[in-house]
Amino acid sequence: MAQAKKKNICSDQDDLFARYKRDIIQIQVQAKNGGQTKLLNLDTISKQIKLDKSVIVKNMQKSLGVKIRPDDTTNAKLTVDQLEDELDKIIAKRVLCKTCGLPELDRDNCKACGSKHK
Repeated sequence: MAQAKKKNICSDQDDLFARYKRDIIQIQVQAKNGGQTKLLNLDTISKQIKLDKSVIVKNMQKSLGVKIRPDDTTNAKLTVDQLEDELDKIIAKRVLCKTCGLPELDRDNCKACGSKHK
């Protein structure tokens, strides 16, 4: 099995040796019923960014205006770029510390710099 492509969790960093990495979203577009998109690795990404999958799905549904079923499929034709953009927004809002920019938030407290967020 081929290894998934990785990108920095802090999407504004171009550092090849950055410590915090996640897989790039993989999709499968199916032609039945006018087109469906299946998100193939959402569980893995959820674990890598330490954010519950239901939070990711809820935010993507709201921002993209689509329904994502429990099997990670949607009747909308979505691109990797669209999904990556939305995931980067979710990460910036819910995973990255607003003070130091590292993905070290644990219950609104940053483990890296000690700042508290609400």
